[in-house]
Amino acid sequence: MIPEDDVPKLQAMGAGAIFGPGTPTTVCIDWLNAAVREKWAGENV
Repeated sequence: MIPEDDVPKLQAMGAGAIFGPGTPTTVCIDWLNAAVREKWAGENV
């Protein structure tokens, strides 16, 4: 488990999300899908 005090530090270092114990897998997958869509939208393919 990541201590709450460490979350802002991790985010400042570039962590896109912090998922704690008990987070449903679907929440993680939804976040990842949205992050990938956002990245792809910013790229010139």
